[in-house]
Amino acid sequence: MIFHSKPDKRFLLVALIFISCLAIAVALPILFIPQLKLIDRFLILGIGFMIVSFIAWYLLVVKYTLTAHGLVAQAGPFKRFMPYEHILFVHQTMRRRGNNRIANAQKALTLYAIRPDRPTQLREAEILAQKHGESINNYVMRFIADPTKRSTYLKEGFDPSILQRITISPYEQSLFVTELLRYLDTQTT
Repeated sequence: MIFHSKPDKRFLLVALIFISCLAIAVALPILFIPQLKLIDRFLILGIGFMIVSFIAWYLLVVKYTLTAHGLVAQAGPFKRFMPYEHILFVHQTMRRRGNNRIANAQKALTLYAIRPDRPTQLREAEILAQKHGESINNYVMRFIADPTKRSTYLKEGFDPSILQRITISPYEQSLFVTELLRYLDTQTT
């Protein structure tokens, strides 16, 4: 199941203005510097086009794929995979940090998972959890749920790099939940 993200209109307007300003900044030296040779103009234009295209691709093309093993979130060329069995905590948040596509104060859906590709940090977190007499999942969920005590966790030596976060914007939450439930129904039948 694949669905593409739909950014809100305000974010889309800001992104397009930003991309247009970058394109103008690339074109200005080509137009107003007479000392540039023709090859230099093409070189500046080509490099500028690639940079502007990459930024536009990253900002405007976001898709989510529900596979048999987990959720894949892709923004431009960057992919993040979150296995279903590693998802610890799902909650709604008002925070914009971590997902620049949320341009207003509506609630977004945030999924947290433990990254299995960090075995050293994971072992250290398990030792810290055992000191407190709880499982790694409970320890990490307390870290996520109570931001006021995060400095205490960090002083103990907890490394938050073992956490992976994917934020689904308010505009695509209902579609994401519908697709996830439909996908899970097809897997169980």
